[in-house]
Amino acid sequence: MTVLIICLLALLSILPFWDFSLVIGNYLSFIPFILYSVVLFLLDRQKQKEPRENVAEGSEITFFDINKAFFFNFCFFTLAMIAFTFLLNFSITFFSQNVGLFVLFVLLTLNSVVTSPGFYICRICIDRNSLKKSVLLLFNNILKYSIVYFGLFIQNRGEDDQYRNPLCMGILIFYMINIAYILLVSKNYSLVEKILKIKYYRKVYKNES
Repeated sequence: MTVLIICLLALLSILPFWDFSLVIGNYLSFIPFILYSVVLFLLDRQKQKEPRENVAEGSEITFFDINKAFFFNFCFFTLAMIAFTFLLNFSITFFSQNVGLFVLFVLLTLNSVVTSPGFYICRICIDRNSLKKSVLLLFNNILKYSIVYFGLFIQNRGEDDQYRNPLCMGILIFYMINIAYILLVSKNYSLVEKILKIKYYRKVYKNES
């Protein structure tokens, strides 16, 4: 149920930028969202059936761990975007530009309901054992990709919108504060992650400890 709730909340966060004009492609564009959500739900059901006796939480992650995971995520995202663009070239007649929002939808669900490829490779596990924690992780993702929301906002409202400069400045200050906090204070967590009490751990197996 947590997976479906998070997927619904993630979808609701991008619906203000959706084109609801009466074109069949606008509504066919929901198909990737639905299929992806169903896959996440099935994966979560399967994961709950797997035994966890041999898995334990290890030490907290470091700044190096996060950057290594980010590198793998970036590589995976680049390859996924190439594949996604390739598929769209063959299906653009079925979908509208709304399907482009699917990329943001996937980014919002990473680590909030499913472990991102970088975290999986680096064996970093996320503390999301409750709906509340998953919602906080989703909120963290929304803030993390606020620059994307800003771009969508400007696209919808026009570059001459009076809120453009204040919003842009606010987002840049937000990013700078988080980067400074990581580099100078925390070394591994952003300020937002610290406030939201988000926890990452290195996954270890009991026969390794």
